[in-house]
Amino acid sequence: MTGGGDYVLQVKSNQPTLHDDIERFFTDSEQAGDRGALVHCHETTDDNHGRVQRRRTRACDDAGWYTDRTNWKGLRSIVTVEAHRQVSDHTSTEHRYYITSLPPDAERLGDAVRGHWSIENNLRWVLDIAFGEDDSRIRAGHSAENMAVLRHIALNALKQEKTAKVAIKTKRKMCGWDHDYLLSVLTHA
Repeated sequence: MTGGGDYVLQVKSNQPTLHDDIERFFTDSEQAGDRGALVHCHETTDDNHGRVQRRRTRACDDAGWYTDRTNWKGLRSIVTVEAHRQVSDHTSTEHRYYITSLPPDAERLGDAVRGHWSIENNLRWVLDIAFGEDDSRIRAGHSAENMAVLRHIALNALKQEKTAKVAIKTKRKMCGWDHDYLLSVLTHA
């Protein structure tokens, strides 16, 4: 990429053609024993707190079959992550698909995907604990999306304020208790 950055983007159902094409590619390559295309594979297993998670990352740089490839500048590889979770007697499997400008190094791409989810999960946890996001009943129109944007702005402002060495939830409450502190949070942002 000209700016020096690379991307790993999850392909979701809002891109149905690309999603289905990548899913079909990996299904067909697996049925052919990955003989038709060079598919790099990496597996990890985690056993934490009675939950076993196995992830199989498969990556391939054969994306020439994708006709709309020019829509994704620098597209180099396609990726699938198959995640198996077992908690007690319950087992689930999920398949996720990605496009990337990186080479098909399955271990590196698996780490990138997992790192993103770690950051995302941490952000979700903070938003739920500090702002009660999961308990929100805001549903009308675009109000839920608007509130999510406002929560992110507030979270970023609270994180930048460094004088109070307390949790984000406490900083949020302090803003309601002390207008001078609120002003200091807003002027640091």
